[in-house]
Amino acid sequence: MSETKSEIRARIQELEHAKTLRDDCDAFNARISELKQELTKAEEDLFASVLQSHRVLCAVKQMDEKAAYGQDPAVYYTMAVSGESGEMANKIVKALRNGDDPDACRNAVISELPDVIIYSAVLAHVLDIDLTKLVNDKVKVVITRAESGYYGGALNIGAKRPAIRPADIVDRPVVKLPEAKKSNLTSVSNWWKRDENNNARALVFLLIASGLVVLMWILLGRGG
Repeated sequence: MSETKSEIRARIQELEHAKTLRDDCDAFNARISELKQELTKAEEDLFASVLQSHRVLCAVKQMDEKAAYGQDPAVYYTMAVSGESGEMANKIVKALRNGDDPDACRNAVISELPDVIIYSAVLAHVLDIDLTKLVNDKVKVVITRAESGYYGGALNIGAKRPAIRPADIVDRPVVKLPEAKKSNLTSVSNWWKRDENNNARALVFLLIASGLVVLMWILLGRGG
């Protein structure tokens, strides 16, 4: 794996220091010259590059590099990480909407993942968190857990699951939900509809009619 600019600079500094303690400077100078050639082709350290861009942006905005546009830095940059992650997820959803499209999904990640990483690095910076150490410590935890069986054994990805037959679905017992308790009004309605209760219905109608006749007689008598 190729070294980053930060790593090569550190090696050059070590050689420069060692050169002052030795007499054979030609060998040191030759090696330093080789490293300086490698330095021109090497990539910048990821987090160093992020912080460099962050400092340039803060200089343009005339804002302290630990500030966040007048907002709480922890809240602002945490929301920024969430927002960019959401944008990446949304683009992947759109890429999958019309079928599996690996290239579109990959392009969605390429488009938004740098923003997620940049805001994550800035979030760690404003909170004085050594992100490199934090990630390396987490990596050690994951390795320890994996080796201890914390995550389980090997995946049986190649094993085929038994197919579900239509008969398996048909033969399954039907679960009946408990019937709701009938209200008194429903019970009266059912009673009224029964054929064997014809005489009772006639008696009810007769009582109602008699009541109406008495009521009219009373009203007419008072009116007279």
